Amino acid sequence: MTIHPKVSVGNRRSWPRLRIQQFRHQSLSSHRRHGRWGERPAEITVNGGSDKVRSRVMTSAVVAVAVSICLTTGCQAPSAGTSAQPSPTTPTVSASTGATTSSANAVAASLATSPIAVSPLAITTTRPCGVASSAPRIDHVVWIIMENHGRGQIVNNTQAAYFNSLRKKCGYASNAHAITHPSLPNYIAMTSGGTQGVTDSGSPAAHRLSAANLFSQLGSGRWRTLAESMPSACYKSNSGTYVPRHNPATYFTNVASQCATQNIRLSATPSFSAPFTMIVPDQRSNTHDTSIAYGDRWLASFVPKVIKSAQYQSGRTVLFITYDEDEDAGNPSNPIATLVISPRTPVGRVSTSYFTHYSLLRTTEELLGLPLLGKAKAAYSMKGPFRLG
Repeated sequence: MTIHPKVSVGNRRSWPRLRIQQFRHQSLSSHRRHGRWGERPAEITVNGGSDKVRSRVMTSAVVAVAVSICLTTGCQAPSAGTSAQPSPTTPTVSASTGATTSSANAVAASLATSPIAVSPLAITTTRPCGVASSAPRIDHVVWIIMENHGRGQIVNNTQAAYFNSLRKKCGYASNAHAITHPSLPNYIAMTSGGTQGVTDSGSPAAHRLSAANLFSQLGSGRWRTLAESMPSACYKSNSGTYVPRHNPATYFTNVASQCATQNIRLSATPSFSAPFTMIVPDQRSNTHDTSIAYGDRWLASFVPKVIKSAQYQSGRTVLFITYDEDEDAGNPSNPIATLVISPRTPVGRVSTSYFTHYSLLRTTEELLGLPLLGKAKAAYSMKGPFRLG
């Protein structure tokens, strides 16, 4: 297809016009004598309505180019998992010079080129967020729950340098709150949509809960709890630096059979293949019995394992890091620091919306396609503010 810019002189016209000459092929010409080819082509306007271009002429020209290229080089359809590089097909006019340009050559070149494989996301441990505004749908969720420190103790604290570096690189919920005190009812709330009447830190034997919960919703093989320093699977008693009150799946009787195989000790090479993974650091790593700096070093050593995982690298995983409660049992506001880390989440994204542990549950259920439990129904979702889908 040839495009000739034409500028009229005198007072009649002073702007470019498009003269589009159709490639005429004998076989195409014969078709025009029959049926719809004999009808008057539709027209579109360009240059602000000053000129009209016959759309069928343009289409026929592009088709002719494509046929010619296919005959000489061969055409190949995109394979599964790949996408062809899009090219503009509409002639444009340069705003600065008024010169008419065309992308017909680009269209022809793209048709003749082999399919371009989708490049992997540029995710690194130093840039885990803001790398894919339209990444694949998130269908893997990871939680890390730290212990007993309020927002004011963590944010901008040099002892929490790694946490604060993630806060600047990823998403931060600046108005997040725990549900109550002490720890256990918060863990029950974030996994079932309510405290289920728990007000203390009693053992699983003291609180045998049958309420529907995130684990029972997901079912066999679709969730995993990885508990650091746990002596054996689904262990329900205190042992060294492991405590079951931070491991909520041990309290729900309706997942007892799953707990034996899906609530396991955290290993040096954890798997994040399940749709939902809850990480339970021990009493040292979660800062319960140690300093903020100690817990921050643990995060700095563990979080990269999530980011380097196949699930995160595919763009399909979100990691939430939060604290179970503020250290001040007398503070009803219970402000906590919460991070949202995903390839979709813009760098430095801050949401001032009011979030709670019920928001964490709601967001997780939404991402995994589950019904909302209890108070998660009325909680504000983090999905929109942090671009999770």
